[in-house]
Amino acid sequence: MGFGALLALIAAGFAIAAVVGARSPAGGQRSLARFAERAGLPVPMTSVRALEDSMRRRRTTESAAIAGAAGLSGVLLLTPLGLSPMFPLAVFLPVLLVTTLVTTTSAALHERLSAPSLGMPRVARSRRTTVRDYLAAVPRTLTWVLAAGAAVGGVWVLWELVRGGVARPSLAALAIVVAALALVTSIVLPLLEGRILARPQPVGSELELAWDDALRLAALNGCRQSAAILSIAAVALAVAVAFSGDDNVAGWCFTISVMAQLPLSAVYPAAGAFLPHRLYPHGIHVPVGSTA
Repeated sequence: MGFGALLALIAAGFAIAAVVGARSPAGGQRSLARFAERAGLPVPMTSVRALEDSMRRRRTTESAAIAGAAGLSGVLLLTPLGLSPMFPLAVFLPVLLVTTLVTTTSAALHERLSAPSLGMPRVARSRRTTVRDYLAAVPRTLTWVLAAGAAVGGVWVLWELVRGGVARPSLAALAIVVAALALVTSIVLPLLEGRILARPQPVGSELELAWDDALRLAALNGCRQSAAILSIAAVALAVAVAFSGDDNVAGWCFTISVMAQLPLSAVYPAAGAFLPHRLYPHGIHVPVGSTA
């Protein structure tokens, strides 16, 4: 009942936040100011309103996604899944991450920073960008290292479950499902990133292009962060299966997984980050009087 009440509070709180955020222009202004500071970009005069609206929609969508995930988890809590002592890690967290991944990708595919009128000057790249242009080697590699850990953990749990070597088969089943979900997410991730990077960038200045790249980078990091946390959850559940007995569950695995997730916000900053030098090796041209 305690966790059910918490889920209800989360769902209600974020639902209210989504409604208030959708109606409040000030929220978009504050979010834009924070994002601009983290990205180190001045705001182009021609795109102030579009960027504020984009930030407001982003906050609203994120709040609605969390509220929806909490609500769905509350429903699942009423099923036999709710009997698992690892429900927060094995059910709620995966539901939240998958929901976040879907909403992040959807927003990145449908957002448009600007739409230059016919005959107006446009800025475009001479080549198509790839994930390597936006993400360094460490965050790219870490995704697959964690996915490999989830795969190894899932296979081991499956093997032990088949041979009857686990004390809690229900927990082992959840661990296998989460590991499979982490692997599917990692496999689908390059396809989602390809869709995000294939989206046209109809902009009229280099600064607007840089802002579109900054929003792309935030979306890529958000997707990678969700996939990484999901893999960590899968590994933590495999460890919990290994150390749980008939009369106890290794609850400390949940604490370890949370601690392991904390550095990911620095590895995959999803709320604004400096653009890689390779995207703009000669800097970003900002005409005088073109910024807000």
